[in-house]
Amino acid sequence: MITDLVSYLSTDAVLLALTGNEARIYPDVSKQNCGKPFLVYSINTDGTRDELLDTTLVNLSIYALTSLETLTIKARLDVLLDKQDQISIPSFNYFIYWCKRVGGPSVFELDTRLYHRAVLYALKFKKKS
Repeated sequence: MITDLVSYLSTDAVLLALTGNEARIYPDVSKQNCGKPFLVYSINTDGTRDELLDTTLVNLSIYALTSLETLTIKARLDVLLDKQDQISIPSFNYFIYWCKRVGGPSVFELDTRLYHRAVLYALKFKKKS
């Protein structure tokens, strides 16, 4: 399911323009000396299950040279993902029914000299039969 989410984000023209016309979205850690800004994603939980759907928390960490860049990228992620039941992420293996931003902090990292804004999204989905 995370592969579908990353593919969905990587094909958005606006998000690509904000990250230097490249899909700079990395699992867990970024590549060394990669261009900025970039995103790093991780799964915060393996998920829970309600009566019908699985739920997982996905963290998207935005790293940029300015705070404004992180805010602009966060705003675009919200346009793409913070849709509750109006989400439409193509997937061959899953029905993705719901996605909502549920938080995330913002900090300046002294060691990297980058602004870092984390955004946490809850996704509800079901594997296709």
